[in-house]
Amino acid sequence: MSDSAVFYRCIPYTLSSAAEINNTAYESALAFPNPTSGRFTLILPDDTKQIEIVDVVGQTIQKVTVSNKEPLDMYLENKGVYFVRLSGGTSIRFAKIVVTN
Repeated sequence: MSDSAVFYRCIPYTLSSAAEINNTAYESALAFPNPTSGRFTLILPDDTKQIEIVDVVGQTIQKVTVSNKEPLDMYLENKGVYFVRLSGGTSIRFAKIVVTN
């Protein structure tokens, strides 16, 4: 086991007519620990309204509507690579989670 930790930040993507990246939204979500044995925590940006976890073939594993901005504890049972899609307002953010069981 390593003493190091890896943190991934979501990259914000703002939907607009020019499809620009919104640099002011870099108060991004934080997913940790990553890689994980299944349980991980998401620290959410203020504008998050919905979280969707998708596997590598695009199948939705979980969908959660967010009512507050508290850190959210999540659990994925099967090992693999997953993508967390955070949407709210006009922005969509993605993070990659690796489950190693």
